Amino acid sequence: GLEWALDQRAFKRIVLNLVDNAVKFSPPDAQVDVSVTRTADTLSLHVRDEGPGIADADREKIMYPFGRGEYAETHNIDGVGLGLTIVAELLKLQGGHIEIESRPGQGSTFIAVFPQAIQSAPEARAV
Repeated sequence: GLEWALDQRAFKRIVLNLVDNAVKFSPPDAQVDVSVTRTADTLSLHVRDEGPGIADADREKIMYPFGRGEYAETHNIDGVGLGLTIVAELLKLQGGHIEIESRPGQGSTFIAVFPQAIQSAPEARAV
């Protein structure tokens, strides 16, 4: 079975923020895929969308507070640019990090990488 000690509140917020972004940036008839992979020392949550992808010029910008890419601005996508900052900070507090795989016109995959065991928070539970 898949059992990992994680801060449940942080994990839920990470999932909700990444899935919310994937849905917001994908066309109405698109599919958003959520999957988990595991290695000996990491658990990775993958959220893949069929959105516009991320321009190289926007990759760094979208990770900063209130940073929004050009597509979000020109297409009036809801949000203030805090979701990815929150995800990155929650992961960092748990010893993890976020990775982005994206090409303009080909969608994006956001990968939340968690270390093997996160038990420092009292809210940590096996998931």
